Amino acid sequence: MIKVIKNISIVVFTLFIFSSVQANSSSSFMRGNQLYSLCASDSKIDNAVCEGYIMAVNDSMFSGHLGSIFQLCYPPGVTPLQNRLVVVKYMKTIPEKLHFVADGVVAEALATTFRCKGNK
Repeated sequence: MIKVIKNISIVVFTLFIFSSVQANSSSSFMRGNQLYSLCASDSKIDNAVCEGYIMAVNDSMFSGHLGSIFQLCYPPGVTPLQNRLVVVKYMKTIPEKLHFVADGVVAEALATTFRCKGNK
């Protein structure tokens, strides 16, 4: 498991370095359609980048700016693979939103699927 996390970290770091060269103040790191391509790919590396991105959004939802907008209540045992499959399934239902920044799309997918009891 530690080896997988290390590999994911290396891939995400590499992707970040290459994308930051092109980034500017008016662009986002990743759009929903770009993330969908990674998440739905047959490539294990693409899937690992996707899962790493989803984990980062997840952490932001619990400790960052997204926590004030979205709430998550995971049942025990949810895995990064399951989260990726949830996000892919959700993205298929909202093609009109895939041009938005990917973190919001991911947060919406997770919050819709893993809604806390009492939240509508």
